[in-house]
Amino acid sequence: MEAYSLTPREREVAECVARGHSTSELAARLHLSPHTVRDHLKAIFAKVDASSRGELVARLFGEHALPIACAWKSA
Repeated sequence: MEAYSLTPREREVAECVARGHSTSELAARLHLSPHTVRDHLKAIFAKVDASSRGELVARLFGEHALPIACAWKSA
């Protein structure tokens, strides 16, 4: 997430998205309005160049984890 210069709050939102939380769940968990959560998601999508939650999770966690996982399996 550091590679995309996400703010600390954007990181929190992205981590909750990765855990599968809905917008309303995110809002309740982070004490934000659903509108504010959507604003954070729009900013995150723009920074990461993603257009869906699935693509966001893949870019943030999948791209960086894959080389490590592959290296671990081949060792």
